[in-house]
Amino acid sequence: MWIERLVLRNFRNYEYADIQFCRGTNLIQGENAQGKTNILEALSLLSTGKSFRTPHITDCIKNKCNWMSIEAHFHKEDVEQTLSIWYDGQTKKIAHNQTYYSSFSPLLGIMPSVLIVPEDVALISGSPSERRRFIDLHIAQIDPLYFYHLSRFHKAMKQRNALLKQQSTAGISTWEQIMSHSAVFIGKARDHHTKLLQDKACTYLQTLTNNADIIEIKFQRSLPYSLDDNDLFLKYQNHYNKSRSKELLLKSTLQGSHRDELEIFVNQKGAKLFASEGQKRSIITAIHLAQRDVFEEHTGSSPLIGIDDFGCHLDLKRSEILLSYSAKLGQTLLTSPTTFFLEKSREQRKFIVSKGTVSQETELYDENRPDLQRTL
Repeated sequence: MWIERLVLRNFRNYEYADIQFCRGTNLIQGENAQGKTNILEALSLLSTGKSFRTPHITDCIKNKCNWMSIEAHFHKEDVEQTLSIWYDGQTKKIAHNQTYYSSFSPLLGIMPSVLIVPEDVALISGSPSERRRFIDLHIAQIDPLYFYHLSRFHKAMKQRNALLKQQSTAGISTWEQIMSHSAVFIGKARDHHTKLLQDKACTYLQTLTNNADIIEIKFQRSLPYSLDDNDLFLKYQNHYNKSRSKELLLKSTLQGSHRDELEIFVNQKGAKLFASEGQKRSIITAIHLAQRDVFEEHTGSSPLIGIDDFGCHLDLKRSEILLSYSAKLGQTLLTSPTTFFLEKSREQRKFIVSKGTVSQETELYDENRPDLQRTL
């Protein structure tokens, strides 16, 4: 999969931009606050339906405008496709190949991307909900049934919580059955994908750190576990039945898939408390590279890799390693305040971003390629 063209209208600081990418490496260069990250944000919206910067899509509408649109033309399995979002502050129109959708959920995984942005530090330093959101979005782009069960669980829990707040148990067992059934599926998928990411991320991190750091990602369930699905379903049912009296007092469901946790360790210590900022950035990079590999293995489609502020958050050596990886990862987008050079064999394009305008420049390679140290 590769994205050929991105069109922005009234998006953030762009009145209009039509960016034509190449299949290889695309460098988006510009000073701070010129609009580089906005391009990655648009791609995030078109890949997942969500921004990595704000929960409110209204924030993406250009100042003094009352609507915005983003549109991507991409190739997947040798078929050209389009994906677009139009929004006027109240109504959202989502279209894939001129077919309109009322929500983005059926389109998860249609135009996959893995974006490495400064906000990702929340994956380690943030709350458990940040890590659940990461693993949920990762799996949902691979397996549509996962999103179905995730949505089903939360809808049933909402109904159960409403009954708890009303101090009523009438019909509550029906919602507990639905929650238990979907929780079995959710837990198995989270456990499976956590192990896949763990194995690949460990390899990437050891390469980035020259074997100095070892990562471990553990999936911790909030409820009992069993290898047998039927047994696990009954355990969940039994738990909700036993906890009812306590939860009636607290008017909320205390345990379940909404309380599962991903724990990240580096060198056998909790990364949240013990990892340095440099280690956190390396861990996040390794996890995202692993995410990209898992996606390709499961779908046969290579997601776009986007890296914001390339070279600003990793040291020189690790940036060099990451740059060499990018040449092997399919289509990549790198934003940077400075320029640098790639090997001549790599298809590449360079774009200059300034005050909400994008212009294409010449290739990034040079016969006498300077090293990264002199360019970052």
